[in-house]
Amino acid sequence: MESKRSFKEKVEKANTWLTSIVFAVVILFCIISYWTASSYNRIFQGYRELQSYYDNVKVSSDELKKYLTSQDEENLKLHETSIHAAKHSLENILDNPVMEEKWRFRLLKNMLNEYENSIKELMEQYMRNDDPASYRDYYERFSMNEKLIQETSTTYYHLVTNAMSKQKEMLDIIQLVAFAMTAAMAIMMVFWVRYFSNLFYTTLSMPLQKVLKKISLIKKGRYDLEKEPQSCLEMEELCVALEEMAGKISHNMETQKEKAELEKRLAQSELKMLQNQINPHFLFNTLNMIYCMAEKEGAKEASSMLLKTSHLLRYGLEMQNRLSDFKRELHALQYYIDIQKLRFGDKLAIQVDVQDMEAIGNVAIPGMIFQPLIENAMKHGLKDCVKDGLIGIEICKTAGNINIKVFDNGQGMAKPMLKQLIENDYHAPGSTSLGLYNVVHRLKAYYAERVSIDIQSDIGCGFAIYISIEL
Repeated sequence: MESKRSFKEKVEKANTWLTSIVFAVVILFCIISYWTASSYNRIFQGYRELQSYYDNVKVSSDELKKYLTSQDEENLKLHETSIHAAKHSLENILDNPVMEEKWRFRLLKNMLNEYENSIKELMEQYMRNDDPASYRDYYERFSMNEKLIQETSTTYYHLVTNAMSKQKEMLDIIQLVAFAMTAAMAIMMVFWVRYFSNLFYTTLSMPLQKVLKKISLIKKGRYDLEKEPQSCLEMEELCVALEEMAGKISHNMETQKEKAELEKRLAQSELKMLQNQINPHFLFNTLNMIYCMAEKEGAKEASSMLLKTSHLLRYGLEMQNRLSDFKRELHALQYYIDIQKLRFGDKLAIQVDVQDMEAIGNVAIPGMIFQPLIENAMKHGLKDCVKDGLIGIEICKTAGNINIKVFDNGQGMAKPMLKQLIENDYHAPGSTSLGLYNVVHRLKAYYAERVSIDIQSDIGCGFAIYISIEL
């Protein structure tokens, strides 16, 4: 049985096959094109050299005739330069590998040599006697050789043209082959696209739809996913991972459900135990009795503190795990502030600033929110304070929100410790204090996404918690 391959391996195999064919076709086409183009360029170069040859022979003849009549050395120099250029052009033609019938060009070279010899003899006679009659025969021989060379131009031009025609035919064949290759490559590309599309659909698209269907089932709370065979390793590994994740989620949900039920029972048990240990009626009756005795004995300040303590305890027990509102919460908080003023005197000031109590007084809020925050400030931020300690509460209503700020001017908390506090779910590692933790979690439990909480602090800059509640 053939082992299952990954999608990457399938695509790489198809790419290797297609790339090899395309590479071979392109290389072959490039070789043929380069050879043909090079041959055509060499023939064209030979044509230009042949033209240069005849032009230079004509110029040399004209300049020599001018010299014979004018004795101008410049004409003689031009004549010699042209002869040299004609010989150079002829040598290039003979060295050109694509020029056919080179024996003909060797004949042309012999004619040029004869032409040079006739010029040499003419110049020798001219130097002896510049009378035209004395070198007439040599002059006619020179003219005849030049004329013979020029008369061969048609034959040689025709020879080069025939070679160019043959290369043109070859180029036409190359174009036809190139068209055939292009058509073949286009057909292969279409085949490859169809193959890749089918591979993509059967290997990725269709299995991915099944994966998305499984994810939809997980969202609906169904975790018993069926195992299905897949066409490639990647999708098989993805499906296995998805099935394992669904199993773990199902197991974790069962575990969390059992844990939540256990915590609920534990909380109820602890609350019941606390209620059994302290009888609220007995506690309040005892405080009222002490209050009456203090009144009889004229201890006004003590009786006032006993009364406020009684009211504060009654509010705390009544509001445990219940909802209050801003008006009752702040009223009970004032009892707590009065008691702390008596305790700390001038060392600590607690200020409460509420804007527009009428607008927020009846807004629901979990009970006992502010007192733990003040206790937290006194226990941690102002624990070493000996004077000028300040704890402030500012409450204001903006468009659609109630903004609360609780701050102190204590020693503050370093940025790394603050970050660790927030990351540890508002509970300092190693600390038994749960005041901040309880406040944050009770607010989030009641308001959910409608509440946002931010804490700012640094060493020597105090501690501030910002609470924003969306109405």
